[in-house]
Amino acid sequence: MMLWHSLAPRRRLYLALLLMLLLNGALIGTRMVFTQSTSYAFLLWNLFLATIPFAVIVFARKLLLFEQTIPAFVLAAAGILFLPNAPYLITDLFHLRTTAAAPLWYDTIMIASCAATGLLLFYATMKKLEVMLLYMLPSGWRTSAMGGVALLCGYGIHLGRHERFNSWDIITNPGSLLQHVLASVRHPLLHMDVWGLTIIYSAFLLVTYLVYRLLQSPGYTMPDRH
Repeated sequence: MMLWHSLAPRRRLYLALLLMLLLNGALIGTRMVFTQSTSYAFLLWNLFLATIPFAVIVFARKLLLFEQTIPAFVLAAAGILFLPNAPYLITDLFHLRTTAAAPLWYDTIMIASCAATGLLLFYATMKKLEVMLLYMLPSGWRTSAMGGVALLCGYGIHLGRHERFNSWDIITNPGSLLQHVLASVRHPLLHMDVWGLTIIYSAFLLVTYLVYRLLQSPGYTMPDRH
């Protein structure tokens, strides 16, 4: 524990993410070996997608520190587009079923651990994005901006889980994606289920992110711009 506390906050975060990803891989791999089934192998792909926005935002922040402002914010925008992939892992709990292949309690722990990793990646990405906003917005606007990102993530979860779109469709299938988005925006009363899901997921993500920030170590202050 002394070693843990001696690490810099950034290294502690990376270690925490590594531990969670190792746990996820071990649980999924064990299930695959003992059941001789790859039915939950998709979790590995979803975990990979969940790491992309974090990696992109980390790189974007480094560019910003080297005063590469335009490339940094282009990358940050790309990171935001991929960010719903992280909390999307929560919805993999929908796959829970009682089967003869593995105990339900095992599958519950396995998927819940992946969902926890997705949330941790989401919170870590949001925090780094919030630091980047120091360069753009006054403090009063940053919370609103983070709320907007949470709203986009909630809507992105809907697009992924119910409409079966993914982040790549922005490039490979933009017409169909835009059609679905415009339909729900133009006629919100006809898509109450969409906006209900979006608002509930967004509120959950924003509130739990704020709780994550409140539970940070005592004396924590927002890093300086430099």
